[in-house]
Amino acid sequence: MPSLQRLGFILALPAFIVYTALLVGPLVVVLSQSLIPISSESAGPWLSNYTPFLSPAYVGYFVDTFGLSLAACLVVMTIAYPLSYWLVNGTSSRLRGFVVIVIVLSIFVSGTVKVYGVALALGPTGLRNELAALFGARQSARAVTSLVVVIGLINFLLPVAVLGCIAPVQRLPRSLSLAAQSLGASRVSTHLKILLPILARGLLQVFLLIYVAAVSAFIIPWILGRGQINFLSNLIYARFSEVADFAGGAALSIILLIVAATALLGLTLLGRRTEHGTAS
Repeated sequence: MPSLQRLGFILALPAFIVYTALLVGPLVVVLSQSLIPISSESAGPWLSNYTPFLSPAYVGYFVDTFGLSLAACLVVMTIAYPLSYWLVNGTSSRLRGFVVIVIVLSIFVSGTVKVYGVALALGPTGLRNELAALFGARQSARAVTSLVVVIGLINFLLPVAVLGCIAPVQRLPRSLSLAAQSLGASRVSTHLKILLPILARGLLQVFLLIYVAAVSAFIIPWILGRGQINFLSNLIYARFSEVADFAGGAALSIILLIVAATALLGLTLLGRRTEHGTAS
């Protein structure tokens, strides 16, 4: 067994080195670029590129990025888990195969095509009037645009979340649900008190995966945001390409990385604490 482990380590080492170089190398370049002082006379040169983004003027970008992404991911998981459970337990193998093929094909559709499809469906000639009526606002209202961006994120993330939830659901013994219901538990109670605590780790991993994708989304807020909703990725792009502020764009990239990593770490710790509390 040790020899097999050593052989596996040797075979995986080149891929690990390449992956680390491709991940760490650009990150080091971005970090070094963010530490270049604006001018030799600027105070605090090490942080001179970071301090402008800590002002209240940029709070809205962080709220839009992490708040709308969180809302979209919560909706996605609310839909993905029941759908994946139905695919595994509540349908025939032929229908399951057909639905899975449709979901997989939707993933391979270009993200730009998906976004423009949502833009047409929820544009001025589409259902945007109905969405505006829900808020009692005009089509150009910021709340309406925020909802359109969330719908675009849901459209992009839902297929990935459904496929991700299928694996942990398949590992559940079906007899567990049948035993709970035979003892008098309803289906809703069985899911909330028995199945979900067991699936918590797997579902949390899927949630973190789609949350990272939502936070780093660029095309969706760029097209559907219509200039009203901008994510940090859009601001980073503007700093690099439109303003040619490479040091500022690099600093904002590092800030986004730190905030996103902190949020993911907090969600992971919360999930572990919830799992331990349920187990005890």
